[in-house]
Amino acid sequence: MDILNRISPRHFRTVDDLLAFISIYDDTRRTRAYKQLLWRNRNSIRGAVCVEGGAGLGLFSVEMARQGARRVYAVEHNKLLAEEIRERIDNIPQKK
Repeated sequence: MDILNRISPRHFRTVDDLLAFISIYDDTRRTRAYKQLLWRNRNSIRGAVCVEGGAGLGLFSVEMARQGARRVYAVEHNKLLAEEIRERIDNIPQKK
């Protein structure tokens, strides 16, 4: 807790939001269902421009990119999460 006391209130809110959000990704059943939904709609995703609003960790943005979306916009307000998304998307192999 000592570390949290030494960061600015604004940065604390960012970290606090991140920690509250992480529990969503512990719900593997929910995540699996969404990925299955994307898979079932892969023909619509392939070649399309897709948007994930409130992207969190970008799991679905990455999945749409893997499904062959021409471009994916992952929109995330939390700076820490946005940085994580950028890293994940940068590491997706590009299809030729």
